[in-house]
Amino acid sequence: MQTRPLFALLFVLVWPLQARAQTPPPTPTPQTSAQMEQAIQQARLQHIQDAQNKDKQLQRIRKAETALQAKQALGTCKAIQLPFVKPIELCIKPHEGKSTLFVNGSPKPVPAAFHGAALGLKKAYRVAKAKADILAQKLSHQGKKRAEQVAKHSASLFDKALQKYRKKATDLAQKLANSPEWKQRLAAQLAIVAISKVDEATKLAQQQMQTKLQRTLELYTHPEKIRDLALKKPTSKKGETFDNKAVLLGVGLIMAHQAARIAFVCWQQSGPQKRACFNREIATSMRDALFDVLALLVRTALDAHVIAPLSHSLAAALTAHRLLSTASIGSAAYPTAYAAASIAFHGMLSTLYEALLRPEYNKLFETRLRSPIERFNNKLIRQLPEAAFKCWGSCK
Repeated sequence: MQTRPLFALLFVLVWPLQARAQTPPPTPTPQTSAQMEQAIQQARLQHIQDAQNKDKQLQRIRKAETALQAKQALGTCKAIQLPFVKPIELCIKPHEGKSTLFVNGSPKPVPAAFHGAALGLKKAYRVAKAKADILAQKLSHQGKKRAEQVAKHSASLFDKALQKYRKKATDLAQKLANSPEWKQRLAAQLAIVAISKVDEATKLAQQQMQTKLQRTLELYTHPEKIRDLALKKPTSKKGETFDNKAVLLGVGLIMAHQAARIAFVCWQQSGPQKRACFNREIATSMRDALFDVLALLVRTALDAHVIAPLSHSLAAALTAHRLLSTASIGSAAYPTAYAAASIAFHGMLSTLYEALLRPEYNKLFETRLRSPIERFNNKLIRQLPEAAFKCWGSCK
């Protein structure tokens, strides 16, 4: 792999400065699955709304509704001509939630001489209002039905376009992310972050091993629990992210598994043989578990400090790519490309861990970590109670 020499060189150069190693600032911020899904749903709703606004049939219905509302607002009016004075206009129209009689544009009491005209006007208003209500209900029904039809059709087109775009974005993201340029960028950051997390990983692994092994040995009367813990190695879920609390939980699960494996392997031995078995298996478990804890801490730091910026950069490259630039999904294009980029980079991590991180970790363990780990193991065994070195069943 072309990135291997670069990765090894970074380990050699950065390790002496690891006490001062700093991860890059978390900018730009990572996008959670919920945030990306929300952005896609907003784009979907906008696509539906745009389609409804452009639909000619729905435009005609809405125009008719607007005209009817304007006509209803004017009410029913009648002009009364009197000699030697200006004509008087009587109108009945909606006002403050009820039908009100207006005289020359103002809600005033009607003179007694016009009561007869007012009664006839009220009757005409009721007839006109009844017809208008029927027409409004009909237009509302037609508008709702047409809006639903347009929404269903446009949503279907959007979903098909999104599915097509997502597949293209995923394929292209995998291709670009695995190119030497992007792979080297991720590998270089992986080395820097890994070195900065070695001391923290060692401290956490030792603390948790001491706690988990002592608790596991208290379960010797429940061999089925120890067996289950020993046989089920914890694995991260795809796309799972971690905060500080979740990291501690993850480290605890890793060390609980290793502690159970130690107890399970040494189950049938006792006395000096069991002490030697503990010494051997604790050393093996600490070597393996320390790598898993380091990988967990590295992955957590990479999520915010490396994967997010790289995913934003790759997403920008994807949305500008000729194969994806003509997408008809609007603002959903970028979050979809970001998700594809993030998945591609996370998929690369497992390969990089084994191809790059583990060989350099093995060298680092032999040259820098083995001695302090052995001192810790010896101290841990001395702190175990004598009961821990008894055989608890099927003794050899």
